[in-house]
Amino acid sequence: MWNWLKPGLKLKRWLFLTVFGGLILSLGLSGFLDRHLPSLTGLGLRYWILSGFGLLIIGAALLGLIVSLVSRTYTGTAPLAQQLLRRARQQSGPSIVALGGGTGLSTLLRGLKQITDNITAIVAVTDDGGSSGRLRENLGVPAPGDLRNCLVALAPEEQQLSELFSFRFESGGELQGHAVGNILMAALTDIYGGFPEAIRACSEVLAIQGRVMPAMLGTPELRAMMEDGSEYTGETQISSAGKKITDLSIVPQPLRSNPEAIAAVAAADLIVVGPGSLYTSILTNFLEPALCSAVIEASAPLVYICNLMTQKGETEQYRVSDHLKAFKKIPPQPVKFDHLLVNTRQAPREILDEYREEGADQVRFDYSKVKKYKLKVHARDFLDVGEHLRHDVAALVRQLHKISGYGWYNTND
Repeated sequence: MWNWLKPGLKLKRWLFLTVFGGLILSLGLSGFLDRHLPSLTGLGLRYWILSGFGLLIIGAALLGLIVSLVSRTYTGTAPLAQQLLRRARQQSGPSIVALGGGTGLSTLLRGLKQITDNITAIVAVTDDGGSSGRLRENLGVPAPGDLRNCLVALAPEEQQLSELFSFRFESGGELQGHAVGNILMAALTDIYGGFPEAIRACSEVLAIQGRVMPAMLGTPELRAMMEDGSEYTGETQISSAGKKITDLSIVPQPLRSNPEAIAAVAAADLIVVGPGSLYTSILTNFLEPALCSAVIEASAPLVYICNLMTQKGETEQYRVSDHLKAFKKIPPQPVKFDHLLVNTRQAPREILDEYREEGADQVRFDYSKVKKYKLKVHARDFLDVGEHLRHDVAALVRQLHKISGYGWYNTND
């Protein structure tokens, strides 16, 4: 208790003012002891004035006490009351499960955390390239790269942490090319005796809004069957093969399901899939039978955010209906979406020309085929044009919030 009275907290002045207001109020209330209201003239008027003045002092003191306490927690540029209102809404926001991987999922999470703290990111862990691939091979830990990006995206101090966790050593022998965040997660896996435990520990250190977890346990690898009958193992080889994918599987079998991910899906108010690499980041999550069944059987609306662009080596010449078709063909059970978010805005020609030189193009919206899937289509301008073409995250989040059934969302809050 004495810690509250130590110098530096700027609380004593408000506490003493509250006591002073209480004394003034008690003097005013003394005129009411005979159970009759004092008159509004002469001595009776003084009792009314003292009571009102005492209440005013107590109210001002309590307001000062609250502001003094809360202002040490909320340090943003927005007014304090606005920040408190936003936090209250976030804490009571919808429970959203987002499945995917790559930069698409982490970008979406940055938008979702503006409306709710109840976020669960379920992330593919089959990446075998770069720093993640080397850690998989040398230490036997699941690919931490996409999980790291999602943890940072949900952290309150995202910009500073992103620079630190994404920093890669340019020299240093064995450390060369490794991201700091990947090394930290590998170390925490060894310290806590498991990868899920390492993610939880990292989540506490970063004080993230929500949860991040792998779609499946262990160190699974992705295997693809191509149209010409050839097989490729590993995301890197699959993406660089430049052949049409006809089937996907995970090795080794049997797969180890993640009970936490399955429970999160069952309790969700909204399940969001995408955007991201269709085969190597999104469909990977649905190859684990238990998780796939949980998504299909969930009572929450299931939403697919279609990619803006095709991807060389994976989805060349794909239309929107081709994405939906892949969800019927590749997973153990056909996945049927309730809602589809698709962009209708044409990108500027000069930017599209640059993408076409690299083998990518804008995904075409073939509504005549899409409507056969019997889902609700939300065709809007979801395009953010900058140096690169990206989804307008604020527009996506507005639409997702409407689908969730929760009644408020204001980008200005």
